Amino acid sequence: MSSSLLPIVVLVVALPVLIFEVAMFVDMLKNERLTDQQRMLWAAGMLLLHPFVAIYYYFTERNR
Repeated sequence: MSSSLLPIVVLVVALPVLIFEVAMFVDMLKNERLTDQQRMLWAAGMLLLHPFVAIYYYFTERNR
């Protein structure tokens, strides 16, 4: 792969992941079923383990 395509590939892969993470973070903050303590734990997890916790949140808490 030529080095001129690398920034495009990074954007195509990283940008959707970042958008998904931000969307899950905002959803977590607006989720009225979560207590303040749960929000703090989810926020810490999302900030430390980025997409893995966001994906877990999506399948467990978001659709509850």
